[in-house]
Amino acid sequence: SILAAVHDRIREGDTLAASLAGASERVSPFEQAVIEVGERAGTLEEVLDRLATFLEEQKVMQDRVATALLYPAIVLVLAIGIGMAVLGVMVPRIGALLTESQIPMPMLTRIMLWLSTFFGATVFPAIVAVVLTGAGVRHRLRTVPSFRTAMDRRLFGIPLVGKAYTALVNLRFARTLALLIRGGVPLVDGLVLSGRATGSPWVESLARTQSDEVRQGRSLAAGLREIPPLRASLPGWVEAGEASGDLSTMLESAGYRYQQQWDRIVNRFLALLEPALVLVVGAFVLLVALSILLPVLSMNQQL
Repeated sequence: SILAAVHDRIREGDTLAASLAGASERVSPFEQAVIEVGERAGTLEEVLDRLATFLEEQKVMQDRVATALLYPAIVLVLAIGIGMAVLGVMVPRIGALLTESQIPMPMLTRIMLWLSTFFGATVFPAIVAVVLTGAGVRHRLRTVPSFRTAMDRRLFGIPLVGKAYTALVNLRFARTLALLIRGGVPLVDGLVLSGRATGSPWVESLARTQSDEVRQGRSLAAGLREIPPLRASLPGWVEAGEASGDLSTMLESAGYRYQQQWDRIVNRFLALLEPALVLVVGAFVLLVALSILLPVLSMNQQL
């Protein structure tokens, strides 16, 4: 049914990119921009092939992440369930028993008793608040462009996540602009379309602003230096390409380097995530166990 709608829109005169975006919400702005690039540059076959390859690589990476997170997720869910049962049932009963026996409780046990009381009083309101907040944020992301741009801008500042996102944005920008230049699209238009192809609303708005500056005579490298996520190394690649007279090739080389950087960041993240989760869960279980065992040992010594 989606393809039938695309077929009808194309017969009415729409482009393939506009038809796909209008027929399904699952077509991302990045995919729409890349297809539009191929149509304008006359290299749609090459663009579709590269897009398919990129999406397959993303799918493989998502599968790797999901597989790597499977075991830690199971451990984490079980630990949370056991911890809720312990904090909600065992720790309060142990606390009542110690209070009746007039046995002094260690500091760790008193902290766990406070956590159990706090958890029981706030868990359900906290869940409701998180769900409502998430729904509100999602609605604003869909309906308020300025809010979406602001949230996207903050994403670049998150440790590790921001670094990976920056590499991905540079990768998409460099490869898309290389295709545009090779297809003969004017540099000013290519800058705007490449900004859209990054999938970042903040970079897209900055690229649109800098395209006006480039139209007035500013160099591409100078314009890219005004876009924070792209200013680190991409302007240097652009300057080298302009000096050598082969900008598209240099952008392809830059895209390859950013691809390596993206893969390296993701692989390191996956390598660190599993042991980090296991350590966190192990520390939590240890604290709960000690909060129960220490009073029991103290009781035995008094007996």
